[in-house]
Amino acid sequence: MADVETQILAAVDRMAAGRQASQAIWTGDDFWTLVDAAGDETYENRIKGTDMTALDAALAAGGFWSESRLRQWFVLHANYFGVDLELAQTYFDSYLATKGWRIPYEANECHLEALGTRLSPERVFPKGTRVADLADPADSGMHEFGSWDGAVFTEVDGALDAYVQGAAVLIISDAASITGTLEATATLQDGETTVDIAFTQSASEHGQVLLGEAAIGVGGAAADQADVLIKTAVDQFAEGEWVLITKADGSVQEMAQIASIDSLTLTMEDNLLYSWLEDDLVLPLFTDVTRKSGTAGDVVLFYAYPDRIIAL
Repeated sequence: MADVETQILAAVDRMAAGRQASQAIWTGDDFWTLVDAAGDETYENRIKGTDMTALDAALAAGGFWSESRLRQWFVLHANYFGVDLELAQTYFDSYLATKGWRIPYEANECHLEALGTRLSPERVFPKGTRVADLADPADSGMHEFGSWDGAVFTEVDGALDAYVQGAAVLIISDAASITGTLEATATLQDGETTVDIAFTQSASEHGQVLLGEAAIGVGGAAADQADVLIKTAVDQFAEGEWVLITKADGSVQEMAQIASIDSLTLTMEDNLLYSWLEDDLVLPLFTDVTRKSGTAGDVVLFYAYPDRIIAL
């Protein structure tokens, strides 16, 4: 990943992590340093200066979130995207589309507070930060659709907001004794269509299942063309829906929109930005999920899955 891209990604993650904590727990001159580390003269000339220094100073002073200070980050980057990169409005949406990325929910809220608008829903992933496969998600800040105690499903946060473009669903066992096949009902991105998806819960404590995930087939999927062959059923996908294509460790990701489905081939609206290997993942995105059937010996928790771990 180029240095400018690295610093922009780190900056929006920093915003989200800071806002998520609900107070300014900042130290140092990180926003200025992130710009300086890009190693790109055009980018640095556009962004770096007293505005970034003032932003870091204000946040490091221990006050609460500063909308007016943060606004300058978005204004300067809009200038960079529009003037230097010659992208179309809305500039941040256009930039993310060229990279295939989404930004964190809380960074999108920063954009709203700073400029009065949110980004397009398909460019925003759910709140919180991902937890490792065996980790307890209780303090992760992730969106919890609800919990299932083996008999009753209890809604917690409920469906995602309309300005978040779905989420791959993370299902976590609260203990180690769940076995067998369970079934969940997931709501697609139109907010109305539902699909029933069976899954087998891991026996490990807090074992994770990505609901409806599909492995890419033999030969992978090359960049600069639109077809993605998957190995399993396609009922969890629909034409017009967005999907997240990802390495299993989340190190490379891109959003793509399905134009058509033919047997096990998903054809995207646009050519892929990156090349993908066999067994890389295509994740369906949902707006809600509930339990349908099956018996669990312990609690199962249904979460919306953030694209990546975010940190200050």
